[in-house]
Amino acid sequence: MGQPDNSTLIEGVQGFKMYVRNDDSVISGAISRGKVWEEEGTKVVKENFKPGQAFVDGGAHFGYYSLLAATLGARRVVAFEPDKQNYGYLAANVELNGFKKVIETHPAPLWEDRREMRVSRGDMNTGDTRGHFDALPDAPLDLTSEVLDELFEPGSVDFIKLDCQGADIKALFGARKLLKGTPAMGLMVEKMFWEYGHTEA
Repeated sequence: MGQPDNSTLIEGVQGFKMYVRNDDSVISGAISRGKVWEEEGTKVVKENFKPGQAFVDGGAHFGYYSLLAATLGARRVVAFEPDKQNYGYLAANVELNGFKKVIETHPAPLWEDRREMRVSRGDMNTGDTRGHFDALPDAPLDLTSEVLDELFEPGSVDFIKLDCQGADIKALFGARKLLKGTPAMGLMVEKMFWEYGHTEA
């Protein structure tokens, strides 16, 4: 797969290395400067995720938290990233660190049910990806959302991280059985619940 276009390789990022985008001033900029993204979130994962556990990464972006979990000794990581460019970086970073047997990647958004969607992204922040249900002439509904309860049995996941740009609540609605059946699960969710991060037709 190799290094993505318009990228820089950053070494020593919490025990792993990453390709980041040269034109992304937010997430890539933070990682380039300080070798960390979200210090508090990183601390939560490091203090609560244990070797041999399973980790779900919703809104994986370039794979920072997925790579962190794998570096901490995860037996399995499942990462979801709907944006095509971000997903390319995610896949490249998994390969770069030799984690293809540990990290499973899905080019899809998480939602409470399966439905066709499209995504849009902010100009300055590659992590600002939103889902939509209305097709446009140059933006068809080319993705199908995935549902956590359809993918995982209760007790099979130990930690879920969600950063779905306000759609986290919809992803959680799709994980009712998983959450109810796994009382000791770790859960880290983005603070802001916008209008579900999505615009419905």
